Amino acid sequence: PTLVQLLAFGVRTKFRAAEFLVAASRAGKIENVAFLLDKLQVDINDSERGETALSAAAGRGHKKVVEWLLERGANVTACDY
Repeated sequence: PTLVQLLAFGVRTKFRAAEFLVAASRAGKIENVAFLLDKLQVDINDSERGETALSAAAGRGHKKVVEWLLERGANVTACDY
């Protein structure tokens, strides 16, 4: 099973949900981003080491993920420092 599938089954990890959200956004994995936000209700504006899902996706040119996050209320003024 994938990590996202394990999370769906309630497997606990030492990592924060924001880490997975930022990593999925950074990789352009919109299906994982959607799952984390829709099914696990991860905070769309949470950050991991100062990087938000939106800044991670934008910084790597993942336009579809950026648009998807913006449509769902990602904060464009969140600082990533």
